[in-house]
Amino acid sequence: MKIKSKAQLFGVGLGTALGSLALMSVPAFSATLDFFGNDESAFLLEICEISFGEGSQECNSEANIKTKLKIGEVQGLSQGSTNLSGLASVSFGKDGSNSLISLVPGTTFQDKIFVWKNEETANWKLDWNPDTNVASFTISYTSGSSTNLSYSYGTNPFDTFNSLALISFVKDTTLSPTSTLTLLEATFSDNPTTIQTSFTNNTVTSSSGFNKSFFILDDKSLENGLDIINLKGTYTMSWSGTANTPGNQAAGFQIMMYDPQSTPEPTLILGLLGVGALGLVSKKRNSEVK
Repeated sequence: MKIKSKAQLFGVGLGTALGSLALMSVPAFSATLDFFGNDESAFLLEICEISFGEGSQECNSEANIKTKLKIGEVQGLSQGSTNLSGLASVSFGKDGSNSLISLVPGTTFQDKIFVWKNEETANWKLDWNPDTNVASFTISYTSGSSTNLSYSYGTNPFDTFNSLALISFVKDTTLSPTSTLTLLEATFSDNPTTIQTSFTNNTVTSSSGFNKSFFILDDKSLENGLDIINLKGTYTMSWSGTANTPGNQAAGFQIMMYDPQSTPEPTLILGLLGVGALGLVSKKRNSEVK
């Protein structure tokens, strides 16, 4: 559109500004955790391009993406039959049970014993505090066995939690184990009293190898810098026979926490520019009157 007069310029600026103000004053929305898919490579590329832009060098390597954007991992593993009291079975750090190998300055790592019960369902809860960058994970059976771990991410630039991977796996099929991880609830920083309880593909089950599901906050929530502050779900490990374990690291699960950060909406940027243009036009008109 060709601007023919100051009045028209004023009208364009006013319209853009009012549009921007309307955009910024819309009623509060509720964040949602959306199912992305089962393809890990596609998921990593998506969250990298959200953060760094399409074609960015940071997105050339999956290992590099994980280093930059993965902020934490809970990992549960079956123990060995002769060492039930000596092998940690639940770990929480940047890289799960491998966190001591790749411990990042400013982060923490915890692991504890948790004795799995054949065919019984355990409840788990993951809490994230965006103000302190500290998370806690609890897993427990109704009959009493429970474990609690905490993890501090530190003060790196990427310090929100808004995407995740749910992973179940079976590495040794000798006792026909199955591993089932389910997401039941999610709560977000924009409205902690509203709980999301409906998800697509919220269960991953494995009897051999790895099964994975990936989730990302909706685009609007990413743009507004919102966080996942609580997740709840269940985990079930089962195996055949009367053994007290399916074997050393035979089965388990992982919950991986990621932190893509989006840039503001182009319409919002244009709207803010429109507000600036409106101010300049008003200032010029006042000068002319004087």
